[in-house]
Amino acid sequence: MKHFLILLVFIIISFSSYAGEKVYPAYKIPTDSPLKIKRVEKIPPFLFFSGKAEIRAKYTFSYLADAYKPYVELIIEPVNNSLNKLPFLVQRGRDEKPLKVSVFEVKKAAKLLLGTEMAEKIINGKHPSISGEANIIIYNFGAGYECDKAVYIAKLKSVNNHFTSAKIGGVNAYSGC
Repeated sequence: MKHFLILLVFIIISFSSYAGEKVYPAYKIPTDSPLKIKRVEKIPPFLFFSGKAEIRAKYTFSYLADAYKPYVELIIEPVNNSLNKLPFLVQRGRDEKPLKVSVFEVKKAAKLLLGTEMAEKIINGKHPSISGEANIIIYNFGAGYECDKAVYIAKLKSVNNHFTSAKIGGVNAYSGC
């Protein structure tokens, strides 16, 4: 019984000291970034930033046949100096730059990047993947952790310039943990 009480007191003390700690991830905002911290979600720990950033990025749409419902994923990969415009997480003293960013509102983004006809084809699974490179403006940028891995998200506001034509691919990208 004595051991049980000691264990119980230890758990209570540990929980009360944890409850007062900041639970959000450490981050840095580069000086070239137009984005500013907007809000912090504690569970799960996630940061959201306000503002818009114009970046050059490679993009890949992938049609994924999930067990329940097929869906399309859009991943952008900032290139050149674009990484200097995006906030990033810091874990164990290591910078975790946003090398891949998941884009939400994929149907809207597909129409902006691909045009209506090609957007419909990727959304309906007529092509397994489509990729290209463009200057884009993103907003609602977010950063956090999923499966102990840094995760970045954003929405696409507009497309300013295409550097490569969209190319239809034959291999689906992997998604998940």
